[in-house]
Amino acid sequence: MCELRVNTFLLLFFFFFFFILTSLIAAQNCPPVTCGSKSFNIRFPFLLQGNQNQDCGYHGFHLSCSSGSSSFLSETVLKLPNSGDFFVRDISYAKQRINLSDPRNCLAKRLMRLNLSDSPYSAAYVLNFMFLNCSSRNLGFRPNFGVIDCLSDGKNTVLAISSTFWASYMISSYSCMLIETVPVPVSWPMKEDDGYIVDLNDNKLQLSWGTPDCRDCEEDGGTCGLLNYTRQEIGCFNKKTGDSSGRKIARIVSLSITVPALMCSFGIAFSRCCRNREGSEGNGSNSSEQTALQPTVSMFAYDMMLRILGL
Repeated sequence: MCELRVNTFLLLFFFFFFFILTSLIAAQNCPPVTCGSKSFNIRFPFLLQGNQNQDCGYHGFHLSCSSGSSSFLSETVLKLPNSGDFFVRDISYAKQRINLSDPRNCLAKRLMRLNLSDSPYSAAYVLNFMFLNCSSRNLGFRPNFGVIDCLSDGKNTVLAISSTFWASYMISSYSCMLIETVPVPVSWPMKEDDGYIVDLNDNKLQLSWGTPDCRDCEEDGGTCGLLNYTRQEIGCFNKKTGDSSGRKIARIVSLSITVPALMCSFGIAFSRCCRNREGSEGNGSNSSEQTALQPTVSMFAYDMMLRILGL
């Protein structure tokens, strides 16, 4: 009975140990990748499809490379589930923001049908813009604000105006037609009359994400990674400890050797102690001592694992 308890305990521990060790090694084995030689680094929570294992990224943060004429000119592509493909201009991991652009250089048209549901992204702030269609004949001039170049032609001029006053003025004075009112993502809080600051022709859309939240890890100089892909649990790795990647690998190797050896030693000692006490009196109290020893050994090994890895 005693040996069965020891064997069961050791079996469960080794299963737990190798599961944790595999997760740690996987998190360390996700170097940044790029699309094109001059692109930005792609790393957790993002996953570059076809170039990285699925445990290198968080659910919903898949990116891909465009099929350009050469890998040097390849663009990074984000596909929003309900809004289609966008080019990624850059990513701020510290602020958890991503800047996008429309591949066809007509972001205003995409904004009219932008739907962020079923995606991990949101707009930090929004400002309502009224899209107006004005007849160029009735207008007689080109306004110096709000003109959407990619939607305008010789017959019609499309305006995007955030000011209710100016939108009403254009409708009443120049017979402009209201197409629709669109909530447009903006980078900072704005009042209704501040819309002139936003140039919808610059083809820049900024979104943010809240989960997974790696801002504290980034501030500490670390990098987030998955501890458990199934449960989407994250950890912070490579903090500013002065350790090189080679030293981190050496620690993992040391851990994989030291902890099993220690557990085997504890198991042998515990088994001998258990056999020596089986025939002695007061077996009930000894059994409780043996049971209490198991979590103590487990916690000691787990603490040693964290110390070796420097986590």
